Parts: sequence; structure tokens; C-alpha cells
Amino acid sequence: MAMFYFHIQIGDDLVEDLEGIDLPDLGAAREEAFEAARGILVEAVKAGGDWADRAFVIADEQGSRLMSMSMTDALPKGLRRE
Repeated sequence: MAMFYFHIQIGDDLVEDLEGIDLPDLGAAREEAFEAARGILVEAVKAGGDWADRAFVIADEQGSRLMSMSMTDALPKGLRRE
């Protein structure tokens, strides 16, 4: 198991996840980000907000960026702006 941090990129700003979560590997971290993005997008739609320009930045315990995932990656392909 390893600790992963799910920061949120908003334009040039990074909102850091200070708690993190212990997961088996990067694949599991990507799935966690995917599910979290879906929940965030559902709430954004309900509130009339737009989270299309936001992304998760997954980092390890040393603070190294392992990957980024746009919030819109969690949308079904027919709903994505591409």
C-alpha cells in the first residue's frame, strides 16, 4: 500500500490534499479520482457550477506528481467537450 494525494488544479492554482489515502497502486488511485470526479460533477450540475476546467493531480508521499486527470474524463464520452 502507498499513500496518494488528490490535489485539485483550478487554472494555475493547486488546492492541496493534506490527508491523502492509502491505496494499493496508481491504478487504484486513478479509479479513486475517477469516482470522486463523478461525484463532484454531479454536485456541480445540481448547484449550477462548472467544473470542466478542473483536474485532479495525483501525487505520492514525496509530493511528486504521478498523473493528472481532468474532471471531465469522468463524463461519458457523449457528454465530453473534445
